[in-house]
Amino acid sequence: MPEKISENILSLLNSRIFCLGDLMLDRYIIGTTNRISPEGPIPVLDVKKEVKMLGGVGNVVRNLSTLATETHLVSLLGNDINSKEVEKKLDQICVNKNIVKDSNRPTITKSRFIANNQQILRVDKEKIIPINKNTEKKIYERSKKEILNADAIIISDYNKGLVTDYILKKIISFSKKNKKPIIIDPKSPDFKKYKGATIVTPNIKELEKAVRKKLVSEHEIIDPSRKLISKFNFNYLLVTRGKFGMILISKKNKKIVKLDAEAKEVFDVSGAGDTVVSFIAAGLASSLKIEEVVKSTMVGGATLTKLLGTSAWYAPGSSIAYVVDSVLNDHNRIIPSSVYLDGEYGFSDICIGVPCVIGKNGVEKIISLDLNNEEKSIFSKSVDAVKSMNESLNDHL
Repeated sequence: MPEKISENILSLLNSRIFCLGDLMLDRYIIGTTNRISPEGPIPVLDVKKEVKMLGGVGNVVRNLSTLATETHLVSLLGNDINSKEVEKKLDQICVNKNIVKDSNRPTITKSRFIANNQQILRVDKEKIIPINKNTEKKIYERSKKEILNADAIIISDYNKGLVTDYILKKIISFSKKNKKPIIIDPKSPDFKKYKGATIVTPNIKELEKAVRKKLVSEHEIIDPSRKLISKFNFNYLLVTRGKFGMILISKKNKKIVKLDAEAKEVFDVSGAGDTVVSFIAAGLASSLKIEEVVKSTMVGGATLTKLLGTSAWYAPGSSIAYVVDSVLNDHNRIIPSSVYLDGEYGFSDICIGVPCVIGKNGVEKIISLDLNNEEKSIFSKSVDAVKSMNESLNDHL
């Protein structure tokens, strides 16, 4: 890894990030299927294991926690059993959470059924309607307090009803007034609602929906992106293109930044977009130049595929942790620690980027070696996050 990028990634640590967005529970029901049901032409899944993980903006804060950022979250959950599971998992990664409960809607839950390492069915439990005025007020008032103390703002809009036009307008305006960078991961095709954001990070499919046409060549991507920037007063538009890399288009700079993907074989990895948003926010919070941030992001966003290979349905642990680990290896500062997952489900050698030895019972030993005081301070905040992450990982062992 180039030394400059290594330094940039390490500089992302210890920033304070505020996240707002749709919070979800991702369930993975894993097993095998060897027969067809006599009740109909459908496979019978013999369940071996069930895994529960944070989804939506939860995956963003999980990424950020492994960067030793101080992560604050405002979001919405139902008043049900799944909300308790989500809050438990948030507590495990040391996120400062501020959750509004809504008894009129369920906690968003996505259940993926995996047979023989292939997803065969997804079942969604959700109620996609805009939140009411009273809930809007609660979300905004709680967000204002967090914004004042944050270095950067992430809005993860999964178009599930939490991120309303009113909330976006108020939060973007308040953030800009207080000179805070705003990073938006958009799912809505209506980019008007994101007007005034610092950077919007659509993938190519999301951009195509926004401009209502197929985009193939770089020219076809750049021209409508410039129009969106001009029309809605964005500073930047970062278009992620899977195996074709990323394109950064700027309002002020006519030069286009194009980056090839680090991983040439890119599959439909759940959470890769969240990794990109996490890196962007931490980079802007650390006052790095946007071009430097994007280059560092390219390394992080590609790591999911390196971790998962062809089994790209979820990532226990964090790709950011893996990247930090590889950076430290480059600098020969610490001994990497690894957790080995059961290869039956396609995972192996997931590295945690902190100076420790991890066993099945948790963090067994902290390695200091020749870390200087600044480095020790950087990583001390990561220890609790890694302990809780290891507990989660042990569920997979």
